[in-house]
Amino acid sequence: MQQWTRMLFQIYAPAMGCLAVAGLLVFVGYQVAESPLLQGLMSPIRLMAMASLCLTLIAAAVATVFHWRWKQGSMRTCDCGGLLGCERQGRWGPFKRCLACGRNHARRTYAND
Repeated sequence: MQQWTRMLFQIYAPAMGCLAVAGLLVFVGYQVAESPLLQGLMSPIRLMAMASLCLTLIAAAVATVFHWRWKQGSMRTCDCGGLLGCERQGRWGPFKRCLACGRNHARRTYAND
């Protein structure tokens, strides 16, 4: 897998996860609809599926904005050109990891930009 494909996969992974949950809830909803004993669960399952679809759209929109800003050059990047992920607390202080190559960057290297 190329580093840019890996980076895009990591950016869009939350949206894909929400979509998988929505699909699972729709499948369970169809199974529940066939059972006369579980008809009371149909309404909450339908609401959870719709909420999951809304979260999917929001997560995909956020990922698309990150990708667009990275393409425009307004996001902080690694030396390889990859997008830096969220800040994490590490053994030697806060750092960000490159989503393309996986290198760590300490706060002192990107905070002064």
